Amino acid sequence: MAVHDLAAAAGLFREGRRQEAFDVCALILGGRPDNGDAWQLSAIIRFQQGTDGAADAIARQRNACACDPARAEYAANLAAMLKAYGDGGAALVWLRRTALLTPADPMPWRRLAAACQQAGDRTGTVDAFREAAARYPLRSDLHADFGAQALQQEDGPTALRAFGNGLALAPGNADALRNLGVATLRHGPAAEAVDWLTRLLTVEPDHEDGFCDLALALHRRQAESGHTRWRQHDRRLFPPVPDRLRVFYRLSDRGNPKEKIAGPFACLANFLDVFRPAAEELRLIADNCRDDTVERVEAMLAQAGCLGTGVIRRTALGHHGSFLHAKALALADPVSQDAIVYFLEDDYLHLPGARAMLAEGLQIADYVTLYDHADKYADPAATSLHGVIAAGGEETCVLRRPLSHWKFTASTTMTWACRLSTLRADSAVWDRFRIERRSIDYCLHYTLGAAGRFLACPLPGHATHGEANWASPGRDWPALARQAEQRLQR
Repeated sequence: MAVHDLAAAAGLFREGRRQEAFDVCALILGGRPDNGDAWQLSAIIRFQQGTDGAADAIARQRNACACDPARAEYAANLAAMLKAYGDGGAALVWLRRTALLTPADPMPWRRLAAACQQAGDRTGTVDAFREAAARYPLRSDLHADFGAQALQQEDGPTALRAFGNGLALAPGNADALRNLGVATLRHGPAAEAVDWLTRLLTVEPDHEDGFCDLALALHRRQAESGHTRWRQHDRRLFPPVPDRLRVFYRLSDRGNPKEKIAGPFACLANFLDVFRPAAEELRLIADNCRDDTVERVEAMLAQAGCLGTGVIRRTALGHHGSFLHAKALALADPVSQDAIVYFLEDDYLHLPGARAMLAEGLQIADYVTLYDHADKYADPAATSLHGVIAAGGEETCVLRRPLSHWKFTASTTMTWACRLSTLRADSAVWDRFRIERRSIDYCLHYTLGAAGRFLACPLPGHATHGEANWASPGRDWPALARQAEQRLQR
C-alpha cells in the first residue's frame, strides 16, 4: 500500500501538484515513519518552496538519511540542500559521505573537491583528490588532478609523485608528460624538466605550451650551469659585421593600446632622423593600416628621401603574421650577401648613433637589442620572471666596447637585430612566432640561448619601448619623445 501511495505521490509531483504530493507523503509517513523515499520527496517539495521551507526540507532530508544511512542518493541530496542554504561546512561532510558510499564511481570525490575549492579550502581540495587517487589507483586523471592541486599549494614533492603515478599509467600521454615537466621545472632539477618536456615534444611536436615550457626549462638549466656559458662565449669567434643594413619596420593601427610616451608617427620620425635609411635599406610593413595612415607614412618617407618602389608593403596579417612576413622578405635576399637585419616595432625611440651601436653589439653577440628592459630589474612578482630575476637583476656578464658597456640578456621583445646569415640558420625557431596564446617572444630567445646564441644589450639602453612603466632606465626618454613630437609639427 505504501509503495503504491508513494508512486501516486511521485506522479502528483511530476504533474506539478506539489501540495497534494506532500499530503500523500505525510499520510505515508504517518503509518511508516521509516520510509526514506517519502521523507526525501517531501523534503524536495519543501525545498522548492524557497527560504520559507528550507529548515523543514533539511530536517526531512536528514530523516531520510537516518532511515537508510547507506543510501548515497540521500546523502548527496542533503549535501546539495545544505550548500544551497549556506551551510558549506555541513555540506562538505555529507559530500564526503556520498563519496564513501559510492565505491564504484569517483565522480562524488570530484564534486567534493570542487566544493572545497569553491569554499576556498585548498587543503580540503588536495585531500579529496588524494583520497580519490588512493581509492582509484588506476585512474590517471585522478592522479593528474591531485598533482595539479598539490602544485597550486606549492607542495612540490606531492605534485611530482602524483604526476609520476599518472604518467606511469599513461606513458605516452602528452598531458601527463607536460604535467610532470612543469612540476619538475618548478620543484626539481631543470635538467629533468628538460628531459620530460623533450619527451612531450617527441610525442606531440606541435604542442605549443610544451614548446614554451621547454624554453623556460632550457633557460633554467643554463642558469644552473654557472659560468659555463661565459666560457663558451670566450671560445666563440663572431664573423665580421656586415656593412649592409636592412630594416623591417612594422607599423599597425591595431597596435598595443597601452599608454605610450610617444605615438607611432613620433617613433617613426625619430627612427628616420636617427637612422637616415636609404630606400634600399628599408621595408615598412603597414599592417592593418588605414589609408590616411599610409598616406602620412608615404609623406614622411618622401620627406626623408627613402620612399622608393616597394618600400611600403600593406598587409592584414596581425602581429605574428606581419613578423613572419617581414622575416620572409629578409630571407628573400641573396644567400651570398650577408647583412644586418633589424626587425623594428612601431613603438620604439632611439638615441643618435643607434646604427653604429647595432654594429658594435654584433661584434660580441648573435643578436642585439638596444632596449635595456626595465622588467629585468623589477620584482619577479610583478613580471612573472621567476627563476630569471634574483637579487634585483638577471645573471649576466658585462663587457666594455668603445661605444658602450654591454650585458648579455636572456630575452627581449620582437625588436632586435642579427646577421642575415644567423636569421637563416635560426629560421625554424622564429617560425614558432605563430603561437599566439602565450607571450612567445621570450620563449624563442630562451630556446636560442640554450642552443648557444648570445643576445646583448647596451648599458644604459640606447633605445626604449614606448610604455612609460617599462622604459629603459637611466635615460630621459620623455624629453626625446617631446623632441620627436615637435618635429612632427614642423
